Order: sequence, then structure tokens, then C-alpha cells
Amino acid sequence: MIELNITLLIQLVNFLITLVVLNWLIISPIRKVISARRSKLEGLNADASSFAGQTAEKMDNYSALLAAARVSAVAEREAMRTSGLEMEASLISSAYDQAEAMLAQRHKEISDEAGAAERTLRAQVPALAMKAVERMLAQ
Repeated sequence: MIELNITLLIQLVNFLITLVVLNWLIISPIRKVISARRSKLEGLNADASSFAGQTAEKMDNYSALLAAARVSAVAEREAMRTSGLEMEASLISSAYDQAEAMLAQRHKEISDEAGAAERTLRAQVPALAMKAVERMLAQ
């Protein structure tokens, strides 16, 4: 059975002193370290959350800029294509006009040469007819 005497009081005082010393030497510093870690972790979590928000915002901005650049590139490509088609049509038209002019010039030259040849032959017809008649008569 437990006896209530002075040793119980001494043990109780000893226990309380040990509790205060342990609290001062071990428990209090550990609580401070845990509290510092907790606050640091909360700060890092807040930083990570803000960073994630900024990243999402930047990705949205990047996506919007990329979409705008694509639209701009498509518009520019279509403009260049249209310009190229117009230039092609202009070049083809110019080449066609030059070809027609050259063809008309060649037709004129040929008709002039044909006329000159016809005039030359018409001038030689009487002489050639006389030679033909002479050969026929000479046989």
C-alpha cells in the first residue's frame, strides 16, 4: 500500500523540477523548431500557390499570343498568296501580250515576205513563161 509521507512530497517536487527543466531544455526548443518549420512550410505553400497561379496566367497569355500569331500568320500567308496569284496573273498577261505582239509582228513579216516574193515571181512570170514556151516548142 502507498504511504503518504514526506518522500511523496519530495518525489512530487523532483518531478515538477524535472518537468520544468525538460520543458526549458528540450520541449520548448522543439516546439519553436516545429513552429518555424510550419510557418516556413505555409510560406512555401503560399509561394507555390502564387507561382502556380502566375504560371497558369502566363500560359493563358502565351496561348492567347500564340493563337493571335497563328491568325496573323494565316492572314499574312493568304495576303502573300493573293499577291503571288495577282503577280502570276500579271506576268502571264504580260507574257501573253508579248507573245501576241511577237506573233503579229511575225505574221506581218511573213505577209510582207510573201508579198515581196509574189511581186518578184510576178515580175519573172513573163520570162519564165517564155522559157517554158521555148522548151515546149523545142521538143
